[in-house]
Amino acid sequence: SEEAARRVKLREAWDSAHKVEAGDPVDHYLRRRVPGLEVVPFVIRFHPGLEYWWDPGDGGKFVNLGTFPAMLAAVMDPGGRVCNIHRTYLSDDGAKAKIISPDGEIMDVKKLMRGLPVKGGAIRLAEGPGRVLGVAEGIETSLAAAVFAKVPTWSVVSTSGMASFQVPECVEVLTIFADHDAPDSKGKKPGFEAAHALAKRE
Repeated sequence: SEEAARRVKLREAWDSAHKVEAGDPVDHYLRRRVPGLEVVPFVIRFHPGLEYWWDPGDGGKFVNLGTFPAMLAAVMDPGGRVCNIHRTYLSDDGAKAKIISPDGEIMDVKKLMRGLPVKGGAIRLAEGPGRVLGVAEGIETSLAAAVFAKVPTWSVVSTSGMASFQVPECVEVLTIFADHDAPDSKGKKPGFEAAHALAKRE
């Protein structure tokens, strides 16, 4: 089945990645983005060489734009099962990769794999859940919240992930770290609004 095939791809990517070690590109990236981070969660791994495939968007064949170091993060569904992998493509020195498509477009270095539905899921960057839990969109924001606010925080990956997040029953105190993004073309702040939507549900 297609679901089984996607699970195989997820497993292959995860198994070909390694624990983050001092001095590797993921270590450099996270230390730069989150000063004070002492321990990299086990749900984050370093992949030494991951291919970046570009979709031309016209039904044509995908194009391989190269192989790059990458940070992988396991996305788990509400039941705790891995349903996707979030990829951040990097340079050898731990900066974001500079990837240009054949038509000159600057590519997004942060992407989910073609996995299973992630509605309600999260990257569980802190153990638990326990009585207290924080949520934020991005991995770096979530780690920073854990370091500076001392709140165990999960990443919900995106604005839609924030809006659809399913809060575990054991959580009594939920802290939402909202993205203060710039207004879009319609004057709306999707990240901020998604955070408010989750707060209203709780």
